[in-house]
Amino acid sequence: MTHRNHPLPRLDANLPRMPVSAMLVATLSGMVGCATNAMPAGLTDGQQVAVAGRVTSIDRAPWSYDGDGLLVLATGSRGTVTVHVPSRANLCRAQGLEVFSTVTVGMRVEAVGAATGPTDMTVCVESTHRLKVLE
Repeated sequence: MTHRNHPLPRLDANLPRMPVSAMLVATLSGMVGCATNAMPAGLTDGQQVAVAGRVTSIDRAPWSYDGDGLLVLATGSRGTVTVHVPSRANLCRAQGLEVFSTVTVGMRVEAVGAATGPTDMTVCVESTHRLKVLE
């Protein structure tokens, strides 16, 4: 039963006071800690790596000037990985590079190749390297 003459007790009446700046620092520290723990480990240059993920973007324009086509994958274990696909596939030892011409955003793809940076890899150099559609 509720009585209008009796105000509700203040819930924060017995809590210790903390300056706003201290609360801000504590909140941001917690957020940074969570973000740091959630980040996947980066790739090491030259490391042989296999990733599978969903295609989030494709850039074939660099192929028009002998550059690398870019296939961006959202992976579960490595975060976002950019796969470089050389325009001169005939000079590569990798298998399945022709699928780069037909792959679309949303498809699941496997890429096996060599890391060229913390979030980049290339599929070209070894005969074990490949690009393969999983769906």
